[in-house]
Amino acid sequence: LQNILESWQALVAACLSDALSLGEISSNMNETQLAAIFWSGWEGAVMRAKLYCSTQPVCDFWSYFKASVHYLPSQEATAEQ
Repeated sequence: LQNILESWQALVAACLSDALSLGEISSNMNETQLAAIFWSGWEGAVMRAKLYCSTQPVCDFWSYFKASVHYLPSQEATAEQ
């Protein structure tokens, strides 16, 4: 199970690395740190969602995580709006 979680974390880290290098997000942390925090928070949110029979913990975590990585809309997305 630990190997599976570590492989998922590596995949998320690769995606975050791309987003950081493309300027889509910014953070004081590197992709490895962000991926570890993402998975810890996500798993906690899922556990709470099951406990409370509500999707609110997952929504709350996702809102927090997006804000913490400082999402920067691409120039193309901004121009289309």
